[in-house]
This record gives sequence, structure tokens and C-alpha cells, in this order.
Amino acid sequence: GAALTCRQCKGFIGGSNIGLKFTCGKISRQDLSDFSTDDSSSLQERIIACRQGCGELYCSIDCQNMHWELAGHCLLCTGSIIDKDDDDISSEKKSQLYYCNKECLQKQHPLLQFKVHAVQTNEIFLLVADWIATVICRYFQRLLQLTSSAHETTNDNHTAASSPADDATFSSHFFLKSYPFDNEEEKVPLLTKVKRRLFLEQVLEPFTDFTMNLWWSISSLDQVATLQSLCQESSKLLKEAFFASTYQHHAEIRDIIWKISIQDCANIFCSSTSFGRIIGSFEQNAIGIRARNPLCFDIFDRQLRERNNEEIVQCLVKAGFICTEGADCCTSSTSSDHDDSSNTSTNDNKDENTTAHHDDFKDYSVNDVCNVLNQLYIRGERKLDDNDPTEEGDDLDYIFAPLDGTAMFSIACKMNHSCQPNAIVRYARNHWYHPLKLQCISISEIQKGEELCISYIDEHTIDSSSVRANIKERWKQLESYGFQCNCEKCILEQKQVHKSPIDASTENTEHTFSCDEDAEEESSSFTEAYNDNEAEKILQNRFSSFIVNSTNEMLGRIPEQIYKSSALYAISAGHSALRVMQQHLQQNLSILQRTIEALESGNLVMCRIHGSQGEATFYGTTELLEAYHCCAIAASIGYANEGSMTDAISLLNKAENTLPRSAVLDLLDYIHLFR
Repeated sequence: GAALTCRQCKGFIGGSNIGLKFTCGKISRQDLSDFSTDDSSSLQERIIACRQGCGELYCSIDCQNMHWELAGHCLLCTGSIIDKDDDDISSEKKSQLYYCNKECLQKQHPLLQFKVHAVQTNEIFLLVADWIATVICRYFQRLLQLTSSAHETTNDNHTAASSPADDATFSSHFFLKSYPFDNEEEKVPLLTKVKRRLFLEQVLEPFTDFTMNLWWSISSLDQVATLQSLCQESSKLLKEAFFASTYQHHAEIRDIIWKISIQDCANIFCSSTSFGRIIGSFEQNAIGIRARNPLCFDIFDRQLRERNNEEIVQCLVKAGFICTEGADCCTSSTSSDHDDSSNTSTNDNKDENTTAHHDDFKDYSVNDVCNVLNQLYIRGERKLDDNDPTEEGDDLDYIFAPLDGTAMFSIACKMNHSCQPNAIVRYARNHWYHPLKLQCISISEIQKGEELCISYIDEHTIDSSSVRANIKERWKQLESYGFQCNCEKCILEQKQVHKSPIDASTENTEHTFSCDEDAEEESSSFTEAYNDNEAEKILQNRFSSFIVNSTNEMLGRIPEQIYKSSALYAISAGHSALRVMQQHLQQNLSILQRTIEALESGNLVMCRIHGSQGEATFYGTTELLEAYHCCAIAASIGYANEGSMTDAISLLNKAENTLPRSAVLDLLDYIHLFR
């Protein structure tokens, strides 16, 4: 199933307790929509539902409002789809919400018809609808600003970017060049055709540099007629849905401008050709999203496993790693067909004991679960071999669904390709209630004025047996982007093989993958059962290796000199507090000990994990102020190391009244520099 994420910022929501209940099936998305807490609830369990009850979920009221007003959800929300004959729902609620039956789908509601058509044919049409609805809302805001500013000043020269001369020269953007813009000056005198065209061009400006080939022009010839027909039907339904929208702004002038915004955008974008260009742009420019579910990290916490043992067991049963009597179980996520993005697994030949069996899975103890977790394949425990195909997805991703999808970023998606890139784009690791963030990181020295280039293809999947095979396969993978690469690496390799150009279509190289012997030994070393203490120790060692390598992959490590200057004070304060706690047999001693160990060993990931736990535990305890300082600094260092500068600075600001500023001066300067 899908992960629980905020519909607007794409951050994971619900926290570990709700996340586990949702994953194992104890609660549904509809339950969460009904459960919907307010914005003042505990951060770790705060969930805000769509105001119309359509099932969309958010991390905060701000995200709910932003998605409704700026991202177009006010145009695409179906409300709560219910059965009109359901006697359990009051007539008052039925009058407030949409209802769904065969007659409604067939005759009455174009928005429902559009969404059903998209689900039954190609869900990319839903992404197109999101894009157009967002453009409508942004266009509306621009037009609204024009009319608002005009009421505030009589000087046209002070109307912000909104009073161009009627003979202004415009770009020949193909979306607008043939659209006549109806005359609406009788309704709103300020909204001349010229001004409306200018504002819509401004809204579209971030997308004008994208490649926008027609969808069917980049597909096989036998699909052209089918794709054109699908776009024609889908665009017609969406246009009808936009014009049927009953959303009102409760102010006459705003409603008039809103209808003008819908009319202009629907007439321009809701056509077969426009749909084809938008989807073609998605196909050739979009960047994939894959972010680990925080539960993949939380599962290693023994306290969580003790508290939620029943839910975790059910999650493992659902994923097939614990089998009931007579049930079919998978031995590894990467050897099953659950994830099309994963390649052939290195675990195909795992011992069948990898999957746990039990007569009654409800009797599984915390230690039994620990043994099962020790048998899983976990990507990131070791640095991957170039020929290792399992660079995406593992058993944890199969149990706890990651955030998967595609995204159109206005900058990153415009970066050109090079087979020898000087930068990479990565998603910062997601914690609970952290918005999805894309990072662009340099991987080589970049000169002033040098173009930033990324690679559109995955080098791990390319045959490296020879230069010729390598370059042919690279070009083969780039065919769908509509160009043949002529970067420095390609030119140099062409010279090496003494043939130019190389025809990428003449050869289809077979790919064979194999893991080194050490990897095979590692993957099979966890199939045996251990006693309770050994199993937990092995699991924590695996987690430490996994988390450190995951952070190293992000290439965002804090400089050692910055880390040490603050860590020295934190370690000293921690040891001082430790002595006090040992004398008085204080609780939570282990939390502080683990934080100090993480600081002393330089394990900055564990600094964040244990430091965050300790910061929350010791906050407000005057007698253990040094313990609080130690944990707050450790957590801040850990967050800064991962690039989460907002979280890092918030922890230091929270402690600033009691924390000596000189102890964290270098760390503060570093955070402010990169924030």
C-alpha cells in the first residue's frame, strides 16, 4: 500500500504508532480522515484531513490551506464519495458531500468521470489535472493582485508588474500563441486581453524551458492513435469538470475573476494537443521520487518493538516474512514482483529459512521478531558493488512502503545530462513531518560559470565489460529523451573505439549481474537463529552500519573541525551530568550514555537519533541542565550533518538561554551559512 504522507509537502505523517497500525491494516485511510486531529495535537500524531472529506491527508492546517488555495485542490476535490442509500449517514451529511453510484458516474459528475477514466486508462492524467489546477490558482492570484493594487493606488506606474503597455512584445509560447483571450473588460475593466496574457505567461515562465514534445511523438508508432484518443477523452472530461466547479470565494469580484481564470486556462490547456505536450514534458523532464519510510529506521528501536509488537508482527505477516499455516511467503522483497523499479535480486538463492514460519504468529515475541529482522536483506549495510543491481528497494521497503512517484522541479528538471556529471540530485532523508527536499550536490570541482550537469541514466545498470558496450548502452538508455549525448566522456570514448558515430540501436547488450562472495556470505549470515542478547546486538550493529552508510550516500557530512569544536563541550557536559545521575540512580541514564558514545565515536547519525531522544527527555529539568545541553548539541550536529539546518538551528535556539554561546559558535555559523 501507499505510504502515509502529506498531500502538499510530501512529508511522512502519523508517527511510528499510527504508521504501524496503518501498515498492518488495523486502521484505514478513511479512519484517519475521520480521526483527523487539529493543528494543536501532538506533532508525532497530528493528521489533518481535507476540509471536504475526500480522503486527502495533511501534516498541518497550513499545508491543507496551501493545497486547497494554491495547488488547485479546490477544483479537484470530489468530497467524500458515499453511497446515497447508506442509512448510517445522515441526510444532512449527504447534502454536504458528494455521493457515488452508477448514475452519478455515468451522467452527473464530470470530475468523478474524469478520475475514473484516469484510473482505468493512465493515472498520468491525474498529474496533468494537478498541474493545470495549480496554474489556474496561480493565475487567479496574479489577476487578483492586479485588481487589488489598482484599488490602492491611482498611479498605474506603481501597479506591480501589472500594467504593461498594450503593444508589449510577448514570447511565442505555443500554449498561448493561438488563444484569442475573450474580452472580459465589461466585467472587470482592468483585465484586458493583453494583461491577462502577460500574467498567464508569467505563471508559465518556470515551465517554458522544458522540452514539450507531444506524448505520441516520443512513443511507438502503433500507440499514436490510442494516445491521441485517450488525451481527447480525458481533456474533454477535465474541461467539463472545471466549468462545473461550484467553488465560490464569497465576494462578487473574486468570483468573477475566478471564473475568468478557469475559462482562460481550461480553454488553453484542456485540449488533446495540450494534454499531449504536458504529458510529453512529464515523460522527458520529470525526476523520480523514492524516499524511505521512517518506519524503516524506527523498527530498530527495541522500545518501539516492545510497545508495538503485535502491529509489527502483523506487518511482517502481511509482507510474507512470517507465515501462517499453509500460506505462501516471499523470501525476499527483491526477488518478488512487488516493486517494478527493483532489478533481479541478489537474494534469489537465499536459504528458504530466511522466511520465518510459526504455527501461530500471534505468539511471536519481541525476540522472535528480532530474529526475523536479522534475516532481512537491508540495502545500505555495505557499500554497493558497481554490478550490484539492488540499488533501489530492499526488504524494509517491501514491509514499509516508501514514498514513490515523479516530480517536476522548476530548476532540477532543467539540468542537462552528462555521462560524466559534476553534480547529483538526492532526496534528503525524511523524518516524520519533514517536507520532501531535493538536494543538488557537487561531486567534482566546479569552475565559475561551468554548467551544472547530472546524469539521466543509472550507471549501475550499464554493461562495463568494454568501452564500446558501455557507450552503446548509455546511448540506448538516452533514446527516450530524444537526443544522442556528445559530452566530453562520449567524445573521448568514441575516439578510443575508432568509430564515430556509434549507432545505439544496432546492439542490445544482455545484462548479467552477480554479487561478490563477501556479499553472498553477508546475506546468508543472518539465516540462523541466535539467542536473545546476540540477536539484539547483531540487529543494532546492522542498524549502525545501515544508518551510517545511508548518511554517507547523501554526501552532506559536516566538516570535522565544525563538529569537534561543539562536540568537545557536549562530551564534557555529558560526563559531568552522568556522574550526577549515577550518584542519584537517575532514570534515563542509558539515553545520555548512548549520546556520549555517539559523540565520542563520531557517529553523527546516532548523535541525531539518541540526541533527539535525550533532548526531549531532559528539557526543562534544571538539575540535569548539562545532560540537556549535551543531547541538544548532539542532535543539532546530527541534523546539520544531514542538511536539515532548520531543525538544527531550532534546537540551538531552544537552548540559547542556558547554553554558552561560545560552545556552539562555529556550529551556529556553519548552520546559518548553509541554511
